[in-house]
Amino acid sequence: MSHEGGSASKAAFRSQTNSPRLDLKPRGIDVAGLHAGYVGTD
Repeated sequence: MSHEGGSASKAAFRSQTNSPRLDLKPRGIDVAGLHAGYVGTD
């Protein structure tokens, strides 16, 4: 995966966890996303 592809996938993952986090916060529900560190790909 290229650097740009990796950055795009991390941004997409953040977006997937950020949206429900904002929606559920008023109800007192916390949402957390676990972002993996460096992952070697071929």
